[in-house]
Amino acid sequence: MTAGTTKELANYISTMRYEDLPDDVVDGALRAVIDSVGNIISASLIEHRLPLINLAKSMGRGVPEASLFRNSERITMTSAAFGNCAQATIIDFCDAASSRHGHVVIWPGAITVPAALAAVEATRGSGRALLTSVVAGYECGTRIVRAMDIDSPLQGPVQARGPSVFCSAAAAGHALGLDPAQMTSALGMAGVYCPVSAGYRFYGDEGLVPRAHITHGWAWMSLSGVFAAQSASAGLEMLQEQNILDGDRGLWRMLGMTEFDPEAVTKDLGKSFSIPNFNTKGHPGCSFTHGSIIGTGKLLSDNGIDVDAIEQITVATNTRDTVGFEDRSPTNLVDRMFSLPEQLSIALVAGEPGPGWYAEDILDSPARTALADRIRVAVDEECEAARDHGKRITKIELRTKDGRVLHHEREGGSRLSSLEDIEAKFLISVGQVVGSERASAILEKIHHLPEAENLDDLIHAINQ
Repeated sequence: MTAGTTKELANYISTMRYEDLPDDVVDGALRAVIDSVGNIISASLIEHRLPLINLAKSMGRGVPEASLFRNSERITMTSAAFGNCAQATIIDFCDAASSRHGHVVIWPGAITVPAALAAVEATRGSGRALLTSVVAGYECGTRIVRAMDIDSPLQGPVQARGPSVFCSAAAAGHALGLDPAQMTSALGMAGVYCPVSAGYRFYGDEGLVPRAHITHGWAWMSLSGVFAAQSASAGLEMLQEQNILDGDRGLWRMLGMTEFDPEAVTKDLGKSFSIPNFNTKGHPGCSFTHGSIIGTGKLLSDNGIDVDAIEQITVATNTRDTVGFEDRSPTNLVDRMFSLPEQLSIALVAGEPGPGWYAEDILDSPARTALADRIRVAVDEECEAARDHGKRITKIELRTKDGRVLHHEREGGSRLSSLEDIEAKFLISVGQVVGSERASAILEKIHHLPEAENLDDLIHAINQ
C-alpha cells in the first residue's frame, strides 16, 4: 500500500479552489445545502430535538462563533455543528452514501453542510467558501468510504458509520484554511475520534426499543470533525510515516473491513467527483419503510381507493427489514420512524412528506392509530433471497372493506437527485414550518450563495 494516500488526499482538499470546480460540482453542492438547510428548518416542529439543542447550548458557552439555527443564538463552532447536524438529521430525511457491499455507510451532505456552515460563518467566509467547503467534505468522505468494504455482502454483522467524521473534518478544515500538513493532521485526528458503529443498536435484532436519539451519533460526528480541524488549526499535529488511511493497520482494519483500495481514494482527484450524484430521501424516517409507503400509495391512487376503505394491509419483505420493525407501542420519535405500521399509517393519513408527518394531531389521530392496527408485517421467501443479492423487495397486499384484494411489488424506496425535485422537497417541508412565501425566500438566498460576500443574509433568513 502507498504510505502517502492520506497526504495526497489532504493536499487536494486543502488546496481546492472554487474557480476550479466544474459547474455540475457546484450544482451538487447547492443541492446538498438546499437539502440540509431544509431539514434544519423542518426540525423546528419536532419536540424530539430539544434535548439535543439544549445540549448544544450547554456545550457552546464559549466564544460565540456560529449560529445555532432556529434558536437565534451564537455558540462555539463545534457546538453549532453538533446542534445543526442534530436538526438536519432529526427526522432522517437526508442523504447517504455507501461502499459497494453496504458495510460502510455515511451521511455526507447532512454531516458536511452543518460543519461547513459553522466554520465558514466563524471565519466570515463567502458563499463560494461555503460551497467549496461542502465539496471538500463530501468528496473526502465518499472517497474514503468507497475505498473500503468487507469482501462479501453476507459476511458478518458489521456496518461502519463512523467515517462520516471525515466529511466534517475536511469541510471545516478547508473553511479554516488548513495547509496540507495541517489537513493531514486533521484527518488523522478525525480518524482517531471515529466512533465504532452502533447501527445494529437500531435495527436487525429484537429488544432494541426504546431506541436512543439516533441523531445524537450523526451530530457527534459533525462535532468531532470540526474539533479535529480546529485542533490542527491550533497547532496540534498527527503526522506519521503511515497516516490514518495508510498501511495494513490503517482505519479500514480498525473498522473491521477486509479490503481497502488506496488508489480509489486518490484516483482522478480534481477530475472525478461524487457530489454531482448527490441524492436524498423522498420520505422521512427509516428507508426500510419507504417501499411500503410508495407501493401502498400507488395501489390507492391507481384504483381510486380512499384510506377509509382499507380493511387490512400486509407488507411482506425480508427478515432484516421486519425484525424490530413492527413496534405497535412506540415511546419516542425514533421508534416511530423504525416502525413499519407507524410509518405507513402516518404517510397515508398525513399526506405530503415533511415534518408535518410527526405533528401531534397526526400521531394522536384515532383514524391513524386504527389504521396502524390494521397493518401486518410478514417475511417473504422471494424477498429474503433478493436481499441476499443486495436487492430490497417489498410486496403489498391491500384488502378493502368491500372485499377487493390488490397486490403490488416494489424494489427499493425513493431517492431525489434533480435540482427540481430537491427544491420541491424543500418548499413542501420548509413550507410546513414557515409558510410557502418564506420558504421561497430562503431558497432564493441559497441560490445566491455564489455571489454572497458572507452568510449573513442566509443566516438571517433561516432564523427569522
